[in-house]
Amino acid sequence: MDIYRILFTSAFLIVFITVSRYRSKAQAGEKFDTSQEGWIYIPLRLFGLAIWGYCFVYIINPNWLRWAEFSLPDWVRWTAAIVGILFVPPLIHWAQKSLGRNVSTTVIIRKEHELITHGPYRWIRHPLYTIGATFFLSLALISGSWFLLAAMALGLPLLLARTPIEEARLLAEYGDEYRAYVNRTGRFFPKLFRTAKG
Repeated sequence: MDIYRILFTSAFLIVFITVSRYRSKAQAGEKFDTSQEGWIYIPLRLFGLAIWGYCFVYIINPNWLRWAEFSLPDWVRWTAAIVGILFVPPLIHWAQKSLGRNVSTTVIIRKEHELITHGPYRWIRHPLYTIGATFFLSLALISGSWFLLAAMALGLPLLLARTPIEEARLLAEYGDEYRAYVNRTGRFFPKLFRTAKG
């Protein structure tokens, strides 16, 4: 097994296990009406399946994916590995722990849903999207995969399109509290300047 496959597998499994553990605890016994996501549900899940599936295949046998490789300097791949193994997992753990029982794979408001404004949510409304994009970018660079980069480039606009749907539901649920939260936070990155109104 070559070193980049070991690094890729390490980063992937750490994050996969962390996310699975939090989701299984949060979603135990509760069913979600995914139809509330509208048209975006199917294409977003297809891109997710393609990305996660590619990762599993790469771990099992990267030779099957030689067609998707492109050359990168070693320093780029090692930098991506450092980010994917040392920085992303603690950030995902922090965000998932902050969400607690509010973890969801869809836009619906859960039963006994809380508006989370601590942890990374103190500064960013959707830190898991930012962290997730960083994670899959690191995997694409570790493996030198143009396919993962292309899948991200095509899938990210779908996440960007889903975000306003999610925020509209939160605004309907929490009203002025959520409006004030939007005013003091950034959507995907910390807000450098606050506006007087939401």
